[in-house]
Amino acid sequence: VIRPGASVVVPSRAHTDLLGVTLVGELSLERSAAPQVAPVRAGAWTAFLAPDGDAVLRCVGDSPAAAVLVTARGEGPVSRRGADVETVDLVTTEDLSWAHGAVHARIAFEGPRSPRASLGVLLASDDAPVAEHLHDGAWEVLAALSAAGRLHVPAQTVPGVSAPLEARDRTVTAGSIVYVPAGVRHGWVPDGTRPLIAVQVYAPAGPEQRFRGLAGR
Repeated sequence: VIRPGASVVVPSRAHTDLLGVTLVGELSLERSAAPQVAPVRAGAWTAFLAPDGDAVLRCVGDSPAAAVLVTARGEGPVSRRGADVETVDLVTTEDLSWAHGAVHARIAFEGPRSPRASLGVLLASDDAPVAEHLHDGAWEVLAALSAAGRLHVPAQTVPGVSAPLEARDRTVTAGSIVYVPAGVRHGWVPDGTRPLIAVQVYAPAGPEQRFRGLAGR
């Protein structure tokens, strides 16, 4: 949460991108190394990407702004069209839907545009499960804005991990942050009382492409 008159400074870091999405209010984003460039505005449900960091985030207006911020590190340089801050309006971006409209995803940033991490929003009705699956080579992080259910991790053997994983369940509610390591099978089991709305990150990018397949795109 950034209050009026306050700012957050993210320093420049080689191979480390800043991604985020404004949830409430409006943010102004600018590059400290390019003060001559006009700031970029990011209102509610606007996702943003600042390659290699170097961003100053300021609250615009008289009310606080709230955002989810993510830093994603990768090895080596990334070829980009430019080094400016990019924004995507998640309200108007392509809606990917499957399971007879019970589950939706909107992808703001994905590879190759943002290879170090993808960022999007995942939405599911209060009774829509997500079948067990895994993501080889990529971590998944979910910041739950609305949720009521559990993340189920079945007993399994993960390549590269010496000891087998025991079955476990983790309760997920609004405000929960969920981390799923690469190669770990997992699924979502709702309790039927609240829809799932979450900011979703894959690092590195790649697994988000399965949503296009599920939606037939």
